[in-house]
Amino acid sequence: MESEVSDRVSKRGRNSTFRVLAEASLILFVILFLGSIPSLAIPGKRWPNFAFAAVFAILPLCCGARWLRWTGVLCLLLCVAAIANDIQEGSAYNARMLQMIREYEQKHMSAPATQQDATNATQLFKPNTNF
Repeated sequence: MESEVSDRVSKRGRNSTFRVLAEASLILFVILFLGSIPSLAIPGKRWPNFAFAAVFAILPLCCGARWLRWTGVLCLLLCVAAIANDIQEGSAYNARMLQMIREYEQKHMSAPATQQDATNATQLFKPNTNF
């Protein structure tokens, strides 16, 4: 009889410990995820932050109560969506930057019309000197 009671207590103790760890892990996930959203990194460079935050959604998924498991699943799905969105925004950002570079090169790096324009373009200073 005593062994059954001690087994129940020890199981409850382990379960309560895992539950507390799972809840703390979810709180840490929320802090990290919300801290990653307004970061000043360029698009396409924030996905490692979301991936790191997703690690803290795994513990509630594995050893939490039912509502903690569902919350862990939702947190993982949220991270997957945020990572996919950041990668998509990063590719669009890179395409815009490449287009801007090409436009700049076409506008400013084109061949000069005359020889005088070519010499003026290569000189650092104006040729108006007293020498």
